[in-house]
Amino acid sequence: MIDHRNCADTRVFREVARLGERLETIAPKVIGTCSHPRITMVFDWENWWAVNDACAVDNRLDYRETFLDFFRPLWELGVDVDMVDMEGELDDYSVVIAPLNYMYKKGYAEKVRAFVKQGGCYVTTCWSGEVDDSDLTYTGAHPLEDVLGIRTEEIDVPAGYCDNSVRYQGADYRITGLCGLVHAKGAKVLAEYQNDFYKGYPALTKNGFGDGEAYYIASLNEPGFLRALYGEILKERGLGCGLQVRLTEGVTVNERSRTAEDGEQTGRIWFLQNFNRQPAVVELLAGYENVETGEKMTGKIELPSFACIVLSGNR
Repeated sequence: MIDHRNCADTRVFREVARLGERLETIAPKVIGTCSHPRITMVFDWENWWAVNDACAVDNRLDYRETFLDFFRPLWELGVDVDMVDMEGELDDYSVVIAPLNYMYKKGYAEKVRAFVKQGGCYVTTCWSGEVDDSDLTYTGAHPLEDVLGIRTEEIDVPAGYCDNSVRYQGADYRITGLCGLVHAKGAKVLAEYQNDFYKGYPALTKNGFGDGEAYYIASLNEPGFLRALYGEILKERGLGCGLQVRLTEGVTVNERSRTAEDGEQTGRIWFLQNFNRQPAVVELLAGYENVETGEKMTGKIELPSFACIVLSGNR
């Protein structure tokens, strides 16, 4: 990072040099490690194009923003998440989340069916499995009707503000987008619509299939709904943030580790990152070591704005 005057006495040079020093310090702990997410989300470019072209349903619908809405609660929980397209392999994951999976490419439904049958958890939403990879509508049953345990009837686009909600675990969550009308065909109904002609229709279902289960979210809802649902899924699956920490808004965690010959994960380290423009306080619920300084850390700690610290060990 030398400027045009070939001078090292600049702010940018000093910051890059400092970053190099930090990387050299943490290298022995970091080299050879990688992330091992147990959750993946399906993000597919061809599906994105197909959703954008299907403006007859709702030209306000944004696939990318909806995808981020489904990703954000996991990021806030400090849970590592991978991303695959519809041609990616699913075998290494415990949970697969596929929002607005409008297009099903050839072989995708069979791949999902095998994943769930072998013990995986599949989460999808309304307006999924509508067309094939030629953008031709499926006629008859939904391609994953047996896995999801539902029959889809129609998709509705509320005009403007939607004065409707879904009730899940005793709480009401406002609907913010598309609403699918479905019928349970073996699936357990976990949430229902509360108003209008939707009332009584399933808004969230769970179906056991083989050794796994599949969730169908019939409507797009406010963020609290996904936080509640993900909390249940993570609990059932024994997943979550590997760092024992109480996070605050704008702070997240990424875990890395080495894989031993027997497949066990060793040498775990955590990158604790503050994405806020102001300092943030988090609380470590166990003892850890700052990889850069060797300092033992526990309890409440303050992270400067845009700071990152690397922690190791569980002491």
